[in-house]
Parts: sequence; structure tokens; C-alpha cells
Amino acid sequence: MGHEVEFAINATAALASAQRFRPDVVLLDLRLPDADGGEVARQLRRNPDLKSVRIVCITGLAGEEDRRRALAAGCDQFFLKPLGAGVLERVLSS
Repeated sequence: MGHEVEFAINATAALASAQRFRPDVVLLDLRLPDADGGEVARQLRRNPDLKSVRIVCITGLAGEEDRRRALAAGCDQFFLKPLGAGVLERVLSS
């Protein structure tokens, strides 16, 4: 879709990548191998350089409590997997 992207395999790599890359949007799963995605969102929000990044949660956790936790942690949007390319394109263009 013409976007410049970086991929991170876990929370540690995601936080380091975000600090270096300074993305406009972070696509974040709640289940990461080394941490809870909500904690990643909270850390991004605490970082003055990344405070305004848009955080889009895309997860397989379908419960209302999962959605509430993600939004409370600082995610701007919450979507269930799988997220189709058309939906992703609309999310990124908004």
C-alpha cells in the first residue's frame, strides 16, 4: 500500500523499533511472546517522543474485557483477527 513499515517479533523489539523508527501508526497484538501488548501501549504513551502515535490493536482475544483493557492501556482502535486488507487500508488512511 506504499507505507514504510518495520516488523518486531516481540515487545522488547517493538519498543526499540518504535523509538528508532518513530511510526505514525503501530499495529499491536495483545499477546506477545515476552509481554502483554497492553503494557507495550502504556510504555508508548509514556514516551514523550511517541505519545501521539496511533495504536491499533489487532488481536484474537475477542472478549469485551480484552477490548476494554486495550483501550484503557492507550490503544486508539481495537479489531479482531483476521483483519482484511480492505479494512486495514481504511484504518491506515483515516
